[in-house]
Amino acid sequence: MELELPRPSYTIDTFKELDRRYPECCFVPIVGSDNLSIFHKWRSADEILSRYGLIVYPRPGYPFPDKLPRGVVVVNAPQTDISSTKIRNCISKGWDMNFFLPPGVYKYIKEQDLYKD
Repeated sequence: MELELPRPSYTIDTFKELDRRYPECCFVPIVGSDNLSIFHKWRSADEILSRYGLIVYPRPGYPFPDKLPRGVVVVNAPQTDISSTKIRNCISKGWDMNFFLPPGVYKYIKEQDLYKD
């Protein structure tokens, strides 16, 4: 869907399009705690928080601030050293990342030859 949106495409634009296409659903962005410290720099960060909220997954080495912005929910989950960036980098090197992604997603990435150097 994001490929169909005008460029540049921002998270707020994606979520507004999701709202338009699926008005019966409630969408919430999920980011790792490594992105929380820079989230205020995202396009329309305040609007994202007020309209959708934000779910934050803990990442090793990225502690949470004492006070979280309104609308931010922290997931109580084990910390792992895996991220979408790491998965993309490994795929670009030709590594098999099948066990880190849903089968359909991994199949699509392989069929479309995504993330290759």
